[in-house]
This record gives sequence, C-alpha cells and structure tokens, in this order.
Amino acid sequence: MSDIVGFVASLRGVRDRELPDIVQEWQRRIGLAALTSVVLKTPVDTGRARANWQAGPTTSESPLDVLDKLGGDTVERGRAAASNQRPFQPFYIFNNVEYIGYLEEGSSEQAPQGMAALTVRELESRLLAAGLRFSP
Repeated sequence: MSDIVGFVASLRGVRDRELPDIVQEWQRRIGLAALTSVVLKTPVDTGRARANWQAGPTTSESPLDVLDKLGGDTVERGRAAASNQRPFQPFYIFNNVEYIGYLEEGSSEQAPQGMAALTVRELESRLLAAGLRFSP
C-alpha cells in the first residue's frame, strides 16, 4: 500500500511542479517554430503581410501599421510573446491583413502552397518523426 501512496505522491509532484514547466517549454518551442516558419514563408512585396503575423495568448482584430520585409522584427515580437507564455495557455498565431486569405490560398507565386497550412504539415511531420503521436 505504501508503494501506491508513494507513486501517487510522485505523480502529484510531477503534475504540480515539473509538468507545467515541461509543457511551457514545449509550447514555447513549438509556437516559436510555427511563427518563424509562417513568417518566413509569407510572400514579400511591401512587408506588410509578413509584419502582421502576431502571436500570443489572445487575438486582435486590427492589423498592425508596420512593415517587415525580412521578418526578423516580427519573429522577435513573437519570441517576446512566447517567453511570457504560461503553461496550458493558448498560443494563437494570426494575421489580420485583409488579403492574408488570398496569400494562404496560393495567390502569390512566392508562396503557391500558402504559409500556415504548409507550416502545420511540416511541424506535424517533424513531431511525428520525433516520436510524438497524434490521435483525432
């Protein structure tokens, strides 16, 4: 009986202490990898679409009034948002420019396969290759 009690106590310790830290680190890594990928896959003309990728625990309805042709500033904003990510909290990645849907559908020769859906497929593949299994 004491073995069971000790086992349950050790599970509670993992749940209360270690698991949130592990989850937070994975959320941060996966969120930042997804944001970086989608930003760098976004076609560039003026840099407005690339600059308008946003990330964090909430969404916004307004596009940003910024340009970022290289994507570095956008990724750094996302890095700051990811560093403040709390365990088990949603991490949204979104873009509010009015034409982002057209770009995602492949309207640009620079990104004929889109950006977000391609990023999701690539991340799924990488996670599966690392041994993480998904179930519907």
